[in-house]
Amino acid sequence: LVIGSNLVILFGTGFLFGVGDNLWSSYALIHIILIFAFWLLLRQSGRLVADAPDAALDERMIAERDRSYFEAYRLRGGLILTLATALMVFAIISDVRNTSADAFYYNIELTWPQVQGLFWIAFGYAMMLPSMAMAWRQTRRQQQPL
Repeated sequence: LVIGSNLVILFGTGFLFGVGDNLWSSYALIHIILIFAFWLLLRQSGRLVADAPDAALDERMIAERDRSYFEAYRLRGGLILTLATALMVFAIISDVRNTSADAFYYNIELTWPQVQGLFWIAFGYAMMLPSMAMAWRQTRRQQQPL
């Protein structure tokens, strides 16, 4: 589920950036449906631990949930840092190439499908990272020999 959801988010966003504004951009609806389908599946996979009150869980389950959320927030911070760094690199490269007197104006032209791609990658990861982290940790724990 974790690998599939990452592939759907990344491939869908790349596809929406690549097609531009034409008939193929109507496949954004499929991208959105797949994001929600994977989000629901991921929520179901870790719902027992993620949604249960503290009183219903033992110390190990509470610690597992806390570690998963910590890992998810750390990954989200890395994603935001990556996007902010990419924006800064874009600004620096634009400044170096710009020889006109009206510097510090950045023209980023995006089509509607590209804006949709950016929104759904941010929304998808914001919603799915806690469940992804929990599912990934559960999978790794099951693969460890006793």
